Amino acid sequence: QTAYLTLADRDTSGSEVVYNLDNIGSATFAGDIDAGAAGKLEFNSNSGNAELIVKNNTATSNTAGTATLQFKQALNSTGGKIVSGRDSNYADGASRDSHLKFYTSTDASDTLVLTLDSNNLATFAGGVTIAGDLNVTGDTITTNTTTITVKDPIIAMANNNAADIIDIGLYGKYVESATVKYTGMVRDASEDTNSWIFFDGLTAEPGT
Repeated sequence: QTAYLTLADRDTSGSEVVYNLDNIGSATFAGDIDAGAAGKLEFNSNSGNAELIVKNNTATSNTAGTATLQFKQALNSTGGKIVSGRDSNYADGASRDSHLKFYTSTDASDTLVLTLDSNNLATFAGGVTIAGDLNVTGDTITTNTTTITVKDPIIAMANNNAADIIDIGLYGKYVESATVKYTGMVRDASEDTNSWIFFDGLTAEPGT
């Protein structure tokens, strides 16, 4: 089966001119490809693995090199873009780490929204709204916020405490006379009183 690319245009007389490029070699375009008034550029693959590849062929020593998928809106104003960039350690060999940056458009200027780095970390530049549930399977959640607002009137803790074997509590940190101290409340699993203990002035950070 022969694969080919057909380019159609009309000359000054209005006659249709058709160009066929067969699969003997690659097709290279030195200029732009304009989809015209139809506004559609379609890639089809019978293998089910169609790809649109945007490749940056600058030297591997050039860590500033990028590959960009750019979107445009009316009046040729920016409509956002996806940029693949190289990390500072990018070089020949195995050290070819790269990252993705997603931009939207604000007042016809690109605005960074999301960065996906080579360490599998996602960084959002603004707020994040999640319509469904948020499930975190990691070990630590770090919250650097001034205010935390919780709608639920009951906060569940120690949900994996299958038996009475771990302490349950909460604490806060404060500094007094240049000494870090802790205050809070805890239910000690080793005690038989089944009561809560309030503490203050603890110099060792509480643990289980």
